[in-house]
Amino acid sequence: NQQSSSAVAKHIKAFGPLTALIQKRLRAVYGFGDVSLLAKGNEIRVVVGWASEHLKPADYFSDSQKQILMLSLFLSGRLTQSWSGFAPILLDDPVTHFDDLNAFGFVELIRGLVSTSPGKWQFFISTCEDRLFELMRNKFKVVDGRAKFYRFEGIGQDGPIIKAQ
Repeated sequence: NQQSSSAVAKHIKAFGPLTALIQKRLRAVYGFGDVSLLAKGNEIRVVVGWASEHLKPADYFSDSQKQILMLSLFLSGRLTQSWSGFAPILLDDPVTHFDDLNAFGFVELIRGLVSTSPGKWQFFISTCEDRLFELMRNKFKVVDGRAKFYRFEGIGQDGPIIKAQ
């Protein structure tokens, strides 16, 4: 039990601050403080500061704000993991419930990660939202051949019709 609690505390120390940073970068929630991860025995609790209290975000955040928090937790865990050499980060429709400002923040975050550490991470992002697809195509033009875009056109006699963009 003590070893498990210690492992949880180390895990929180490794990616807790990054979670708060990513969540702020995507979109801080007005009126609330930072998101924090707290060790409670063998559990990890996610809380958000408000006045002098720690509150559960699920009780106060909108669906979009919850999704930003979950995406922040996923990305911080994935960006800090060192136990596997599996490099790709797979995201399926990561901006559902996001407005344009949040979608723009997400694209800028991914572009910043790719630009500042070329070759370190590989993102595969699938989406059915044309606005995200076009935004990413426009923003990633500057990464000079390191971003590839494909559009699913339909189903043909031989299977899916996919075209490079």
